Amino acid sequence: MEPILFLTHRIPFPPNKGDKIRSFNILKWLSKHYEVHLGCFVDDVDDRKYVSELGKYCKSYKAVNLNPMLSKVKSLKALFFGKPLTLPYYESEELRRWVESTIGEHDIELSLMFSSSMAQYLESQCYGVNQRVLDMIDVDSDKWKQYSEKASFPMSWVYSREFRTLAEYEKKIVSKFDAVALVSHEEAELLRSMVGGDLKRKVHDVCNGVDSEFFDPQNEYEKLGLPKKMVSFTGVMDYWANVESVVWFCRYVWPEVVKKHPDACFYIVGTSPSSDVLALNDGVNVVVTGRVSDVRPYIESSSVVVAPLRIARGVQNKVLEALSMEKAVFGTSMAFEGIDYTGHELDILIEDNEANFSEALISQFDLDKQNTKASVSKRNRDFVIGNYNWNAKLNALQPLLQRDIKLGYVGGDAK
Repeated sequence: MEPILFLTHRIPFPPNKGDKIRSFNILKWLSKHYEVHLGCFVDDVDDRKYVSELGKYCKSYKAVNLNPMLSKVKSLKALFFGKPLTLPYYESEELRRWVESTIGEHDIELSLMFSSSMAQYLESQCYGVNQRVLDMIDVDSDKWKQYSEKASFPMSWVYSREFRTLAEYEKKIVSKFDAVALVSHEEAELLRSMVGGDLKRKVHDVCNGVDSEFFDPQNEYEKLGLPKKMVSFTGVMDYWANVESVVWFCRYVWPEVVKKHPDACFYIVGTSPSSDVLALNDGVNVVVTGRVSDVRPYIESSSVVVAPLRIARGVQNKVLEALSMEKAVFGTSMAFEGIDYTGHELDILIEDNEANFSEALISQFDLDKQNTKASVSKRNRDFVIGNYNWNAKLNALQPLLQRDIKLGYVGGDAK
């Protein structure tokens, strides 16, 4: 098989958070078609025990430990050079040397970079690599723009600066790479609007899927004796978009529900809860779990799964996973933005108004009183199986990785 260099900003295992779910499934897909040489960072001490798992999918790999606090300090130098803070955060001479030696040793001519922060490793020095593909995932600059609009000074200034500098960098790397993938049609259209001209033809959508075999309510998994009247939210709970969403939900939506259903409980399920999230925990109507070994029991026990995201990019894996588990999902418009559900009848609620959100949950609990069995939605699962299969979605990468096809420009490399 042809060798390929694959660089990711986080170790793509275990697939327990949004970007790692995507990078892991890409790694699995690549391993079926190519001889994979993987370089990545390990920024969580709990992930270090999984490094050896990479050998199942790779011919060779390099996992560089990253200290988040030290990397934040390194990021500050970007302030003096007009660059995004993200770039020095993921700078590593150790990884750069490995990239150069691996390309030479294995005669690698094909590469896939995962996230804009990894583009720097092949941005200028190609070492003979003549097909460079970037999976940008999301237009990250727009996320920082959303952050700046909701934060107060001085963080609003920091986020606004990151938005401006990262947007310029994103446009620059589109011109340098042969093809760029994003997680949804909406993200691809946003990037096309930023770059304009012939560069638009380099931009492609390669959508996320879901592991419907794992997220199957018929599977056997631990039963936890959870409350009958509950809703849940899953995600990494130090990620600001997730934090902001559950704080908003607990402040403006959930209190009205509890007034009508005092025994209702909201489970916030996910690793690394921030202090703002921990402050929501009262052990009665709101429970913050922290890291769990398996999110499926919480999803399965929920009357509905909520996704009250007010800052979002791309496709929300948490929504697809809940749909795959035959659960109704109540969320904001941003939570569903990257999911193409047009023409499908699904058991979902899209609501941005807090009062209407509360009323919908109250009505759902009222309805549950009349049923002896937990509510399920087989059509939600059928939708996921038919439209969000990982292999089918990732096959869209194949034409981007063809070395004899230069997508998006004519007559040589773009400068």
